[in-house]
Amino acid sequence: IIAYWSVPLLLALTPPGFTLTQAVRMDGTVMLVTLGIAAVTGLLFGLAPALSLSRYDVAEAFKDDGARTTAGRGAGLLRRALVIGEVVLCTVLLIGAGLLIQTFVRLRAVDPGFDPRGVLRARMAMQGDRYASPQDLNRFYEDGLERIRRIPGVRSAAVVNGLPIARALNLNVDILDWPEEEGAERVQDALIDWRYATTDYFETMGIPVVAGRGFSAADRAGAPPVAVVSEEFARRFFQGTSALGRHVRVFDQDGALRIVGIVKDLKEGGLKGETIPVMYVPVAQTHAAAIKTTHSYFQVNWVVRADSAGAVLARRIEEEIRALDPRQPFSSFATMSEVKESAMAAERFQMTLLGAFAGIGLLLAAAGIYGLIAYSVAQRRREFGIRIALGATGDRILRDVVRSGAMLSLIGVALGCLAAFALSRTIEGFVWGVSTLDPLTFGAVAALLVAVAAVASFVPALRAVRLNGVSALLNRG
Repeated sequence: IIAYWSVPLLLALTPPGFTLTQAVRMDGTVMLVTLGIAAVTGLLFGLAPALSLSRYDVAEAFKDDGARTTAGRGAGLLRRALVIGEVVLCTVLLIGAGLLIQTFVRLRAVDPGFDPRGVLRARMAMQGDRYASPQDLNRFYEDGLERIRRIPGVRSAAVVNGLPIARALNLNVDILDWPEEEGAERVQDALIDWRYATTDYFETMGIPVVAGRGFSAADRAGAPPVAVVSEEFARRFFQGTSALGRHVRVFDQDGALRIVGIVKDLKEGGLKGETIPVMYVPVAQTHAAAIKTTHSYFQVNWVVRADSAGAVLARRIEEEIRALDPRQPFSSFATMSEVKESAMAAERFQMTLLGAFAGIGLLLAAAGIYGLIAYSVAQRRREFGIRIALGATGDRILRDVVRSGAMLSLIGVALGCLAAFALSRTIEGFVWGVSTLDPLTFGAVAALLVAVAAVASFVPALRAVRLNGVSALLNRG
């Protein structure tokens, strides 16, 4: 029943592309096999103590301990080993969940390099020949943006062929003005992210211009070709010297592009990705070959900053562009905050999944410790009665019982930490911004498990404290 409800929930939380291509659903055969395995497991674990009890010597039982109702010390060791194993597994799962939670928290705090608040993204496919020429494309963008800017509440609008935190067109760039300073070396791997953008793109996205300027209306077709680059571009290719006024080339048709501005680095290819050098060129100066190349692989994005970036704004934008060209629809809408959140979808799903397993493991470990301590109290009922009759205090008995549960948890936690240490390299690819051997996580998990074990041991310990000494002596069971 739990699986019937949990599987659809997990599928709803699964990010696109995370699962296999075939449909995942509840399957009757799998359910029957699972039930069969559970039944066989129950029979096997129930049969083992039954067989042991059938071979038990009654005389030895009386010699060993008249109050004992089990098959002896061997069975007790097995029960303790099983409980310790539960704690070990729970420790590993909790440490993994803790590391993923820290990863998720750190990713949420990452500065993407732009201000996503109040920005709506509208995606559009531009494949085909209708807007293959630079003149037709620029006219369409200018007319569409003019219509969008007239919508009440809109502050600015722009078009770009690739958004931050997403894949972009990777191209090689030729640096025409290498720094000549002593010690400067030419960078051989000159691979960059190339993007075209309209005039108000940096303002709309809230991307700070740290040096020089952004694009202006003067950067039109026929004007001297210009480019704006990221801080990483300037650092990597100009090695501490000023990039402003230097010349670069990507397409032969461009000729030499003069760098007129430097903007803040963005998180390209995901929040965990490395900083990639980026070069922006004005749409108005982009030639047909570059347009065809980028439109073949990527959709363009209309970005709009407004007082309210919601469904009402999306509907108004769609109406304005449909009035301009009914045959050029948008494929999707999303706020940039949602785009940023979607970049963490895999981490959120992994955290949720492992956290759920860790929670189940914690419940099982607590139940195992409770069951073992409760059984131990029942076994030692006569012993506790004698101790109480001889004057033992309730606090002393309470400490003794709780200590036995705590010792089991400490052994399990120690072994679990060793297992997590051994698996640290395996989970390196799932965490970010935190060490897989983070002492805070290991310490917090250890403290949690010891506390849970103490609580699980406390209830049966109270039962031992409340024993009546005379009754316990008279009733040996």
